[in-house]
Amino acid sequence: PGSAPMQINRGSAPMQINEGMCGIGVFIEKSQQGLLTIKFVAPDGPAASSSEIQQGDFLVAIDGQTTQGMPMGHVRNLIVGPRGSNVRLSLRRFLSNPVPGTNPL
Repeated sequence: PGSAPMQINRGSAPMQINEGMCGIGVFIEKSQQGLLTIKFVAPDGPAASSSEIQQGDFLVAIDGQTTQGMPMGHVRNLIVGPRGSNVRLSLRRFLSNPVPGTNPL
């Protein structure tokens, strides 16, 4: 989708969702236009540790699957996984703050 994917390691204890399953420490919101936006990055989570994900970034793909039209439940299922495993995210940022190695909107 025009952006270079980044690997994020799924969590540690603070990001644990269920026994052995962890997220990456972000809150994602879907706009009326269907865009997925990072609304919050937990300061102690894996996403913050990567220092590449920022509030306001658009999530355009997860593990190579475009997020356009994807239901939020499916987004969650792709992001949450076994503790210590990786998930690949492709993000876009407004032109004023492009994500390194990506094509800005």
